[in-house]
Amino acid sequence: MDLQPWILGLLALLLQGGLCREVCTGTDMKLLHPYSYQSHYETLRTLYQDCQVIQGNLEITYLKEDDDVSFLKDIKEVQGYVLIAYNLLSYIPLEKLRIIRGAQLYQDRYALAVLSNSQSGGTVGLRELRMRSLTEILNGGLLIENNTQLCFHETIKWQDILSQNNPFQKDVVLGRGSRPCPQCSSSCGSLPSGTAGSCWGEGTENCQILTSVICQSGCQRCKGKYSSDCCHEQCAAGCTGPKNIDCLACLNFNNSGTCELHCPPLTIYNPLTFQTVTNVNARYTFGATCVVKCPYNYLATDVGSCTLLCPQVTQEVVVGDVQKCEKCDKCTKVCYGLGMDILKTTQTINSSNIEHFRGCKKIVGNLVFLSESLQRGSDNATQLTMEDLEVFKTLEEITGYIYIDTWPDALNSLQVFENLRVIRGRLLHNGAYSLVIRNLSISSLGLRSLKEISSGLVLIEGNSNLCFLDTVPWSKILRNSRQTILMTGNKPQATCAADGNACFHLCANAECWGSEASQCIQCEGLLRGLDCVDSCNVEEGEPREMINGSQCIACHPECMPQNASATCSGPQADQCLECAHYKDGAMCVNQCPSGKKVDSFVPIWKFADKDGSCQLCPEAYVMAGVASPYVCRLLGICLTTTVQLVTQLMPYGCLLEYVRENKDHIHSRDLLNWCVQIAKGMTYLEDIRLVHRDLAARNVLVRNPTHVKITDFGLARLLDVDETEYHADGGKVPIKWMALESILHRKFTHQSDVWSYGVTVWELMTFGAKPYDGIPAREIPDLLEKGERLPQPPVCTIDVYMIMVKCWMIDSECRPKFRELVTEFSRMARDPSRFVVIEDEELMAQSSPLTTQFYSDLLQEAAIDDLVDAEEYLVPHQGFFGCDESTVEHRSRISSTQSQAETQIDQILMDDTSHVEPLLSRTLSHKSDASASDDISEGDYVFDPPHPKESSLKRRYCDDPTLLGGKDTVDGRGVEMDGSISPGSPSYPPGSPVYSPTYSPGSPVYSPTYSPGSPAYSSAYPPEYVNQREPSRSRSPVKTPRTSVSTLERQKGQLCRNGMIREPRSPIAMGAVENPDYLPPPGMYIPNSFPQAFDNPYYWNHELRAESEPNPTQNGFTTPTAENPEYLGLDEAMIRPRDVTA
Repeated sequence: MDLQPWILGLLALLLQGGLCREVCTGTDMKLLHPYSYQSHYETLRTLYQDCQVIQGNLEITYLKEDDDVSFLKDIKEVQGYVLIAYNLLSYIPLEKLRIIRGAQLYQDRYALAVLSNSQSGGTVGLRELRMRSLTEILNGGLLIENNTQLCFHETIKWQDILSQNNPFQKDVVLGRGSRPCPQCSSSCGSLPSGTAGSCWGEGTENCQILTSVICQSGCQRCKGKYSSDCCHEQCAAGCTGPKNIDCLACLNFNNSGTCELHCPPLTIYNPLTFQTVTNVNARYTFGATCVVKCPYNYLATDVGSCTLLCPQVTQEVVVGDVQKCEKCDKCTKVCYGLGMDILKTTQTINSSNIEHFRGCKKIVGNLVFLSESLQRGSDNATQLTMEDLEVFKTLEEITGYIYIDTWPDALNSLQVFENLRVIRGRLLHNGAYSLVIRNLSISSLGLRSLKEISSGLVLIEGNSNLCFLDTVPWSKILRNSRQTILMTGNKPQATCAADGNACFHLCANAECWGSEASQCIQCEGLLRGLDCVDSCNVEEGEPREMINGSQCIACHPECMPQNASATCSGPQADQCLECAHYKDGAMCVNQCPSGKKVDSFVPIWKFADKDGSCQLCPEAYVMAGVASPYVCRLLGICLTTTVQLVTQLMPYGCLLEYVRENKDHIHSRDLLNWCVQIAKGMTYLEDIRLVHRDLAARNVLVRNPTHVKITDFGLARLLDVDETEYHADGGKVPIKWMALESILHRKFTHQSDVWSYGVTVWELMTFGAKPYDGIPAREIPDLLEKGERLPQPPVCTIDVYMIMVKCWMIDSECRPKFRELVTEFSRMARDPSRFVVIEDEELMAQSSPLTTQFYSDLLQEAAIDDLVDAEEYLVPHQGFFGCDESTVEHRSRISSTQSQAETQIDQILMDDTSHVEPLLSRTLSHKSDASASDDISEGDYVFDPPHPKESSLKRRYCDDPTLLGGKDTVDGRGVEMDGSISPGSPSYPPGSPVYSPTYSPGSPVYSPTYSPGSPAYSSAYPPEYVNQREPSRSRSPVKTPRTSVSTLERQKGQLCRNGMIREPRSPIAMGAVENPDYLPPPGMYIPNSFPQAFDNPYYWNHELRAESEPNPTQNGFTTPTAENPEYLGLDEAMIRPRDVTA
């Protein structure tokens, strides 16, 4: 039923000896009786008029005695087979037919079949074949029978015509006719290449010409009996001379009149350059012809052939006006139609296979709707419904054909194909038709998007209600002159007009697919979507529109409608003249982004200013959402001249000073646990796409001896959605902690943070030594490029040091990931003394270090009663960055760490007369006496066992040794849970002396009210952090709770802390965010003006003070930032002369 791809063709001009050859398609109907004789005859006439080469089969069937078949007279070559059957013609004018190639065979055996061309019991029928030019059949046999009036076919020497290499030479069936046949002309024997008694009909002109049996030995074909008459080996059907340009037909390929074994390849080998180069004389193989480019609708392959279906691992692409097959690693999923792939043997669309086409825009194959589609059967569980057919609404292109002879009566058009643009017709129904619509009850076609039918005929017949056939400009849709539309048995178009079936009044040239406004081929006025309209809603009407050419384009919904003027210049949100709600950059939006995640990690926070513009919140606001136990949480922002950040109080100071001051008290367990915690914190920062850029021991704070947190985001950078690296613009940076690519190219990534992590680990393992001490920072790049690295610390085994070295690899991709570092150091922390060897560690005092210089200075700067633990700071909550107007004058301090039960216990402690202690954090609790151990700390601290080696053994079987004594978690609300008590360790109220790190197991309990066994102890302190009032400490009337809204989202025009900053009402609020939940504790010293909150000389890049102005001492540091040799500008590090010392 379907024509094979190799015999499908299209009009093309092919050169042979300087003459043009007209190429046409064949058919594949075989003996199928036509539905309409008229359409059948018109099909043959349209296909073969003026045709010379048939890229397919020549099937001449069911023609009447008086039919004009002169359109066959120019045919010279047939690629497939020739079938002449059930005709009443006296003869068929195939006098110029020279060769039948037999690429496709009738009944898989015969290249020439002449069957039943006579009237039963009459004298009408085929009398002579008259194929006097036929001298070659390359493949296939003969079948001539049931032709009662046929003569002369038995006189032909068929062995001369059948090629010597034809495998079907013996398949010759010649049936006798019933009428007496005359003799061949007596002149046939006297012809140079003729023979007596062999002819195609009466007359000398019908004598058979021999080209094989008369040849000298060694000749395949010849023009005479002499050896000089031999044809070239590439000739077929004979020749006029000995060369391959003298052939009557080509055995293999015709390359512009020259017969060749192969077409010139696309590329050739150049032996001089040992390279494959493009062949300027390249040709594509198209049937038996070599062409410069493939005909339209054929696909060019990279092997130099023209095909109708791309081979595997390739896909169809269009480059300019060239359609070709291109190789693909991950080819786009293909929707196959009938006759292809899994639907190869399927005959019709039905309920069992229609879901294969859901969502398909392009179908490779065919669509066939037969009566079985709407009937229940063995392979059709339910009949197709209108809803089922909706799957084709997405279809835009089909490479094969569409055949429909049944359709639901409820549908009056083919509207489900409303988006179909192209019917390629590379596979044709019966080898001829690309679109067949037959016997339907539809009133219009409704194919409003159809712009092209690339190949094949259109057959529309037997549709008694169908109108609007003559209103379609078929000549613009059909691609070439050999295509036409055949219409028979449809509703008379004059009757359609009389019934009022006319195009919409705005359809240009009265061309349409139906009567609706959406069915116009082209509009006289404007186009709104698919409908033709008189005008667009530019200044009035909804929705507002703008005119783009001839189309009405709707403005974006966020555009503010304008009166008497245009509302927008385009359909996008950034093309509004005025926004209806808010403006985010150039875009009009319904609301400013408030925590919106553009990918799985990065939230975007913005607020609306008084003009309705969305302003990007500083990165510090994003950092306020940090929820990791190993990253210091941001609690507030001071909007002074230099923005200052308020974080949790870490009384033990930075880890660098801690390891320097407590070198003799630090165990291998502590060092490895810190390494694990820092790696976990950096893993979290990587997950939220935050590049730290300044990781060092000085930027790690000590919460307690077993818990450290990463801090200092002064140089941190949030990566955008599509960023993987950040390029700095300048400023001073810590050269000795930076990766080489960061120094040389200012490129910062998570892997450059890994380099800094390695230096940080080195600092810990050397107990605070300075990296590259004594080496000027400007010499560091050269040193690193030469392969120099920091030396192996004395306490480190080679295992630990090799991890550091891996962190310092030149290729950033070769460095370990932070997750891998967590795994490695966790493994080592299970047996710390095996990997970090500290001299006399077993004899080292079991008590943990108690204070640092920073801690001592802190106690001297403020009254001890006014200090609070870091965990008493508020967790950011709804309204953290702003408040309602009603709360501006009323402030209260609400504890974030005390539950209602805790408040009650505090009250009992204050009322207890037996022993009164100030309610302080553990860092300010009284120290135990000299006999008591100070090993215990908060919930995440691990009691040091009396035998370190036994403890080490136990930790080998712990998944995370840093969490043995408890771990910091995040509760269901996303709030960090610092210091949750481990199941195996006792829990004590904050006011209890047992809560102090100076308390040791076995020492007296100061407060008799609470003990591990008391009821208050068991239920009073749930491990949670909530914002609630502390009645005993409230300094203002109780406020009405605010409505829960987004933390950062603001209503337009509202006076909020992020938009319009009010003047501070007290010195404590100098430039700070006016959060009513933060007030200074009673008795806290309030300076006249704040110094810089973070005055660590390692990272601040302040300007130099005047020489006469003394440098104040801040936090125990006296070195000004500008003089700190650890931080140099990138330009300074790269440009300054090498001989200048740091």
